[in-house]
Amino acid sequence: NVEQVPISVTLSVIGTEHVVDAAPLEEACASTRISVGVNRRGDFCGVYQAGSSALPATRVPELMACALSAASTLFEGLEVAAKQSAERADEHPDLPPMAAGFFA
Repeated sequence: NVEQVPISVTLSVIGTEHVVDAAPLEEACASTRISVGVNRRGDFCGVYQAGSSALPATRVPELMACALSAASTLFEGLEVAAKQSAERADEHPDLPPMAAGFFA
């Protein structure tokens, strides 16, 4: 159950646009980054902003909504992986647990 566990979604702001989970070259072009912690219920658990320029307050709701949408997709993927891992463990109890997530 991942209801209470937050994940972090980072958005890089490049000009008037933003990129979720930017590649290194995209990050190099970003003026600022915002990382948003979101749990499965859609509660915001934290916000961190870093970069060489200020983030206009008018952009924050847009970026938070984007982070919430990305987090929802990530949680769906995590739930599928957890279900597959549990099914594999039931079918093959002699095998080690299936690696999943960021550190797999």
